[in-house]
Amino acid sequence: TLYGKLEDMVSDLGIVTADGRHQVVRGRPVRGMGAGFAQLLVGSEGVYGVITDARLRVRPAPEERRFRALRFSSLRNGLDAVRRLLQSGVRPAVVRLYDAIDSLILRMGSVASDASAPGSLLGRLRSAGRSLIHGAKQRATRELLEHPELPNTVLDRLPDAAFGGCVLILVFEGRSALVRAEERLTIDLLADLSTDMGEELARTWVDHRYAISYRQSGVFAGGGFNDTMEVAATWERLLPVYVAVRRALRRKVLVLAHFSHAYHEGCSVYFTFVGSARSDEATLDLYDQ
Repeated sequence: TLYGKLEDMVSDLGIVTADGRHQVVRGRPVRGMGAGFAQLLVGSEGVYGVITDARLRVRPAPEERRFRALRFSSLRNGLDAVRRLLQSGVRPAVVRLYDAIDSLILRMGSVASDASAPGSLLGRLRSAGRSLIHGAKQRATRELLEHPELPNTVLDRLPDAAFGGCVLILVFEGRSALVRAEERLTIDLLADLSTDMGEELARTWVDHRYAISYRQSGVFAGGGFNDTMEVAATWERLLPVYVAVRRALRRKVLVLAHFSHAYHEGCSVYFTFVGSARSDEATLDLYDQ
């Protein structure tokens, strides 16, 4: 949210086109005419030319980085908070709002401590316990994923607060004075909607933000699948899109979501779908559906 997308960071591109010529394409349009050909090249995966080199814009390393997590009683309040934040002119480096079930998973993943490290006695006991229940967990996971209408119905009927609410992860970075001012302004601006959870959960997210890919192995080991879909909408359409996707898939897969890449006029919603069926063939058919 602070630095923009990759195409915003591209200054020049060197490409080789289909006729074998090498040329330099400027990242910004000349005299403000149009979006610029470089915008088409970035992310086109070689369709218009093979990128041979690139010049990128850089920024000074931040003087300070500050972390904050806020909790909201409902997803509607969380989305309203993110909209309010972006439209006020505050631009944190990270703005990431989780729905109720994803927030629950996020909090569960943050309770690890040094006492449970693999080399400690407690860590070894936990490791042994995990080995004993691993098979049972796989079976339970598969049973749950084969009947997603049950957890989805529970999620839809109970308020978000019943699962602990929705968590917003914020990271501010840059010049120290600006970072501290933005953090303070954010807390004041959202005080009527949120509960301040401090910095620990946001720090944990930054430290382990890539670990989610490895945690998916349990789903695969249980015979299930996991996939994602990211779409964007304006603020007034975000919640209806979220509700419509959940409603369309409630009998097929478990649906989770978080909201990130926030802008002045709207936000992206990143769906995760988790499912399974009685056989590999049935699971493939379910995935295609």
